[in-house]
Amino acid sequence: PSRSRPAPAPSGALPPVIGHATAPSVEAPVADGVNPAAAHLLRRAALAALRLPAGAPRPGQFVYTESEGSNGVRYQLWLSADGKKDGLARSPGRTFVSRPCTATQTQAGMCASPPGFYPGMPANPRVLLAYLRKVDITDTESAGGAGWRSNDIAKGISDLMASTYLLPGQRAALYELMAQTPGFAVVRSARDAIGRTGVAVEWSFMGSRAGEIILDPRTYAYLGTRTFGSPSFHGPGAYAYDGDALIQMAVVNKAGELP
Repeated sequence: PSRSRPAPAPSGALPPVIGHATAPSVEAPVADGVNPAAAHLLRRAALAALRLPAGAPRPGQFVYTESEGSNGVRYQLWLSADGKKDGLARSPGRTFVSRPCTATQTQAGMCASPPGFYPGMPANPRVLLAYLRKVDITDTESAGGAGWRSNDIAKGISDLMASTYLLPGQRAALYELMAQTPGFAVVRSARDAIGRTGVAVEWSFMGSRAGEIILDPRTYAYLGTRTFGSPSFHGPGAYAYDGDALIQMAVVNKAGELP
C-alpha cells in the first residue's frame, strides 16, 4: 500500500507522462534467464510510471476506460472504484450492467467482476505476486507448460493496465515484476489495434508467440495488448490481429458519465 493517503483525483482524463525518466537502476543486474533488453525496457517503464500523478479515485467514483479492437469497434467500461456500485459496459448497440464486487470480496473468491481500483495492491514487487494470486489475477502456482509463468503474469498485468486505476508505485511494481521474470523479449516496432507504433514486451507459450504488451516509445504509457492464436487454429475466432488498444482512462462520478 502507499505510505500516505494520496489526494483524490479530479474527474476527467488522466494527465500524460512528460519526458523520459532515467536512472542507473535500469542497468541493475538481471536474474538468471531474464532477457537484459526486456528488463532494461521494463525498468525504464517503471521509472516513468513513478512520475505519474499520485491521486486516486474517491469511494463512490468510477474508473472509465475506452478501448478499440482491430475490427474498429469501440468499447466503454465503467468499473466501480471501490466495488460497491453497479458497473457498466457498453459497445455499439449493447449495454451491460455488472454487479458490484469489492477488492476484499475478490480476494476471498466471492465474485468474479473486479473493482476499478485496488488500494491494497502492494508497490513492492517482492510481495506483489502473492497479492495478485489472492485476488485471482494470476495463477502462477498451477502446473503448466513452457512459458506458463510469463504468460500468466503478462495476461494478468495487461488486464489490469487495460481497465484498472493503478497508483504510480503499483504500476512501477508490475513492470518490475515482469523485469524479474524470465520469458520476455523486446519488439522494437509493434503496432497496436488502431495502428499506433510502440515498443512491446513479447512472451511465448508452449513454443509459440503468445502476446505483446505495447508501450508508447517515448512516455512508456500503456497503449494496448496483442495476443496471437495457435498457428494451427484457423476456425471461427482466428484473426490476423487480436487485441485491444486503450484510447482513454479517466475517473468519473457516475456510471455512464463521460470525462
